[in-house]
Amino acid sequence: MRIRTFLSIIILVCLFGAYVVEYFLGSQRYDLQHFTELHHKNQSATKDFNHIQQNISQLLISADLIFGSKETFLINGAIEQSKLLIEQLNTLLVSAQIFEENKFLESTIKDITLINELLIKVYGTSQINEEEHFSGLLKEYDKSSIVLVNKLEILSGIIISKLQDDAIELEKLNQSVILVNRISIIAFSILILFLWYWANKAISKPLQSLSKMATTVNKTGHFHGIEKGPKEVMILSHELSILTNSLLHQANHDPLTNLLNRREFERQLSQTHELVRIEKDNVANMLCYIDLDRFKIVNDTCGHAAGDELLTEVAQILASNARTTDVIARVGGDEFTLLLRNCNLDSAIELGERILKKIEDLCFTSGKYEFHISASLGLTLINGREENYQEIINTADSACRIAKESGRNQVQILEIDDERAGHKRREMLHLNQIINAIDESRLVLFFQDIVPLDRNYMSGKHYEILIRLKTEDGELLSPHHFLPIIERYQLCTRLDKWVVYETIKLLSENPEELGLLELCSINLSGQSFSNKPFRQFIFDTLKEFNFPGNKLSFEITETEAISDIEMAKEFMNELKELNVRFALDDFGTGHSSFEYLKNLPVDYIKIDGGFVKSMCENPADFETVKSITDVGKALGKKLIAEYVHSEEIVEMLIDLKIDFAQGYNFSEPCELKFEPQPLYQVING
Repeated sequence: MRIRTFLSIIILVCLFGAYVVEYFLGSQRYDLQHFTELHHKNQSATKDFNHIQQNISQLLISADLIFGSKETFLINGAIEQSKLLIEQLNTLLVSAQIFEENKFLESTIKDITLINELLIKVYGTSQINEEEHFSGLLKEYDKSSIVLVNKLEILSGIIISKLQDDAIELEKLNQSVILVNRISIIAFSILILFLWYWANKAISKPLQSLSKMATTVNKTGHFHGIEKGPKEVMILSHELSILTNSLLHQANHDPLTNLLNRREFERQLSQTHELVRIEKDNVANMLCYIDLDRFKIVNDTCGHAAGDELLTEVAQILASNARTTDVIARVGGDEFTLLLRNCNLDSAIELGERILKKIEDLCFTSGKYEFHISASLGLTLINGREENYQEIINTADSACRIAKESGRNQVQILEIDDERAGHKRREMLHLNQIINAIDESRLVLFFQDIVPLDRNYMSGKHYEILIRLKTEDGELLSPHHFLPIIERYQLCTRLDKWVVYETIKLLSENPEELGLLELCSINLSGQSFSNKPFRQFIFDTLKEFNFPGNKLSFEITETEAISDIEMAKEFMNELKELNVRFALDDFGTGHSSFEYLKNLPVDYIKIDGGFVKSMCENPADFETVKSITDVGKALGKKLIAEYVHSEEIVEMLIDLKIDFAQGYNFSEPCELKFEPQPLYQVING
């Protein structure tokens, strides 16, 4: 049944109920009104009768005088009065209901008519003093008058009784109308309440059920809909069921692999952990954390579409090898988890090794490229001693990272209190300290000079910006203590923004230093090079401080530039429009370096210090430096040698005609800070 049918029924029932109520009330009110009008007419007729009765008394008094004293001077008036009374009584008899079917009134009219006739006889008698004739009339009159008086008394009693009965009946009718009115109101109210209850049960209850299901769907994980209700509500329930379950599936599943996503996996892991912790269940539950090895190579070589296809195939391997009771999820780019319920350690290891073997045997082909990948797998036991489910994930993640660092393609087992897991947790704690240091500006800018090797070369200052991290107790940490963690947890762009902004700000606030500066070099990570919003950040910062772009140089390592050469070229070309220069750092460490070098619009090549520092003792390193120099010169690039720590190396670099050198032989890194200018210098500019 449709909602409009429900509403139509309600309206029709209400109208019918109102009609019935109005019918009964109308009938009662009509009877009351009719009887009230009749009663008022009877009261009016009674008043008229009382008036006539007074006139009859006067007539009898006149007649008594006429018949008693034989005085005839009142006869004319008495005759006329009797005629008028007869007319009035006839009128009452016809018009007043109270006198209908009342023989006394008719008899009274006859008696008055008889008295009238007697009066006429008296008036027409020629011999008034005839005793015998008058005596006969007097006897007849006395008899009629006595009867008339008695009838009038009886009739008055009847009228009074009738009026009293009418008053009682009128009161009864009035009470009846009031009672019917109250009963009708109560009955109609009950009808309305019943209809409201029926409509509420038929329409509101299903809608409330739908609403309750919608609010609890996150807890139940499924939207069932309702089984009974109006047609429109049933259609709505069906459509909501399809839509909600679809949204739930999208919210809880990874759109690429159709496995559970991190949010839903953590919810189920949390439930399992709570069950183990509260019930102290002896059934073993394991968490398996899987991270693909060298997955980035596929993305960088063939694009993300190929990477997505590979992830889908890996997901199929996991699904086909896991048990039906296991919970599989994709929790990161190339990271997967398995919650192994009711699974002991040996079975978990066997399952993990089988999965690794399947992934290793996978030969993934995309276009002309063929890839053989592997994975690292970490296992941890869920024993209820963990503080929360996140600690379980962190331990399994740590086990996976240890497996990766130990050679990859292997299973590593950790427990919550394992020392290696503790080391990983301390690393995470260190990460929080690093984040706090960035937020609280506890990073310190250092610099190291880059010196020209041509004695005749005259230029301004040229140095590279370095950073140190100041701990909460004031200790300065060198980059090797925190940069690997920043790189691992994808915080490089955040750090690069801080360094770029603070360097430009500091130099802009010291115009004298900026005037002496020829070039300031800042290292950028590959993460920042591939981040388009970061480019806009550089444009905005240069504009904010009106900083000359030709005094700024960005360094990127050879490995990071080659990993996404098109993105690196785009980044460099955009900033070169502002005269910003670029240096390729640690050059020589990668493969195919010379092939890529001619495609990158860099201004400087920084030869990797690993070759420079040992070039005096190792001929191979010397030849490497020489070949890099020859190629760089041929391409018109300036060359900078790193890790120059002796004069002997300086001489060799001069012989090779290398342009610049950087290292402890010239200066150690120092904090980048400037003394405030004297007041007269500030005033005089």
